[in-house]
Amino acid sequence: MRDRHINVLATFMKEYGVPEHDLRGKRVLDIGCWTGGTSLLLAAMGAEVFAIEEVRKYADCVNYLKNAFRIDNLAVENRSLYTLDDEKFHNRFDIVLYSGVLYHVTDPILSLRIVFNSLKDGGICLLETEAVAGKGSFCEYAGASDTLRKPTDGAPRSGWNWFVPSLEAVSRMMTDVGFDVRRATLHEAARAGVYRALALGVRKEATDMLRAGLSRPNIL
Repeated sequence: MRDRHINVLATFMKEYGVPEHDLRGKRVLDIGCWTGGTSLLLAAMGAEVFAIEEVRKYADCVNYLKNAFRIDNLAVENRSLYTLDDEKFHNRFDIVLYSGVLYHVTDPILSLRIVFNSLKDGGICLLETEAVAGKGSFCEYAGASDTLRKPTDGAPRSGWNWFVPSLEAVSRMMTDVGFDVRRATLHEAARAGVYRALALGVRKEATDMLRAGLSRPNIL
């Protein structure tokens, strides 16, 4: 991933003016922290960072770095973002960095509602995801049988992505779970034909959402 963690935060700061350079006093949730690049940067900026990673070996890697460098303002747990649907995580964070994850989950709407619930009123979600170009609100389905995207070693990797959204779909999904979407932009990635969407959503206040067909209808 080289310097991707730097580029993600730098792009948000350049394009949207957030997060601020000084995050002291802020609680930040880093979802899908992988090997910890963004988590370490956010901690260095002064935030109290809670990082989660679904893959245990990556969470172990971040914990190793945390302990090796004695980083006291970083906590790392091996858990799925869906487990954040717990009262102890509600109304807890000032900022959620939801980067490089949305297209890897099977239920993006539920995941975004969990993110919404985890924020305090006035809190912001910085969302970054692989996206597809084109007008309209739609998602490209990849799924477990998709072997079109290959890592640099050329070996096919299946089941890596599920639903890859268009920019309008990103905005509408965030709006439908309660966010006030202040800005959403599409950027062409370094690889030809690959796009990334960035969006800034604000939780103004706790609000309900349409519950028809929700996979977890009792979610707040």
